Amino acid sequence: MDLTTAIKHILDGDSIILMGAGASDGAKNAFGDFPSGSKLAKDLYDLCKITPDDKNDLQDAAQTYEEMHSAMLLIQEIRTRLTCASFLPCHSTIYSQPWRRYYTTNYDDVALLAAKKKGVNILPVTLSTDFNRFYKREHLCVHINGHIGNLNEETLHTEFKLTSDSYLSHDYISNSQWGALLVDDLEAAKCIIILGLSLKYDLDLSRLLYTPEVKQKTLIIDRPDLSHNSEVRLSRFGTVEKSG
Repeated sequence: MDLTTAIKHILDGDSIILMGAGASDGAKNAFGDFPSGSKLAKDLYDLCKITPDDKNDLQDAAQTYEEMHSAMLLIQEIRTRLTCASFLPCHSTIYSQPWRRYYTTNYDDVALLAAKKKGVNILPVTLSTDFNRFYKREHLCVHINGHIGNLNEETLHTEFKLTSDSYLSHDYISNSQWGALLVDDLEAAKCIIILGLSLKYDLDLSRLLYTPEVKQKTLIIDRPDLSHNSEVRLSRFGTVEKSG
């Protein structure tokens, strides 16, 4: 999939977008830049005053923080760091396009707020949202790992994929009706845009994307300083373009 053809399909409303952490680059919370997953893990470990074996392990960092403090304090930390206070003009441009559907592994509300500035009202849903009630709605964004707007002590351990416990004890998207919708969208879309999603840890999602039919219509947008090794790995899923 080349960039010019992809843009045409996006403008025609024939494309879906899958967003990862890199899709929120440039957005800020009340205290500064949005943290990456590894930065968030480091911050949580630092608050626990421990030196982990793997400082980038967000699942373990979140689980450890909850065990040492409480679920409510973990929720407060996540909300503080991932509640969007500002975003870039490019976010509004990207998310206000006539996407067939939005999918994201992010918890944050960057896409929702940025699109709203352009008059597009994105409806966030999670894997526990009533499928039959909502799947036909326009501007639907499926938050695969949970949405910060729904985060509370109950959803932290059900729909919110953050701690080790939540990852180990609950189903992934491939086992849900929303996963079936994603499979249908991957088949029906003329173009699939993957924005800022490494596909390194999202094994469940990677399996759905790893087919010759999907690869030929997939365009992957990532950071300008993307390493050669990462570019080669991502190219197994589609054509890679660097932002800028």
